[in-house]
Amino acid sequence: MQKVIELRRQCAKFAIDEHPTEITINRVTTTPKDNGGKTETKSTIGPLKVRIYEKPRAKQITDDGGSKRVQSQWWMLAEWDADIRHDQNNTDTFEVDGKHYTVIGVAKYGHGGEVTSIQAELEVV
Repeated sequence: MQKVIELRRQCAKFAIDEHPTEITINRVTTTPKDNGGKTETKSTIGPLKVRIYEKPRAKQITDDGGSKRVQSQWWMLAEWDADIRHDQNNTDTFEVDGKHYTVIGVAKYGHGGEVTSIQAELEVV
């Protein structure tokens, strides 16, 4: 089973290396205070080598004219051990080529309980 895990990790690395992008994540971690307030801690993660790609998706938008519009969806593929987060306490953002991205979802893919790659959904802000 270890060979399958290594093979899947190598496949993810190969896909990243085809079109790599180096990023540094700016993370804001929010921690509740005892008195009801919040504390924000800023940190940086990286640099990380990832693959950012656009996946067209059709989204029907209705207005008075009844028109449709196609939007794009942005994704990021990262290696199995990348520190990428999206939860109620952490907000990860980064910038590439003048575009500012926010991580809006993280999925860890694996085999036999071992993570082999990470895929994150991104929003361009």
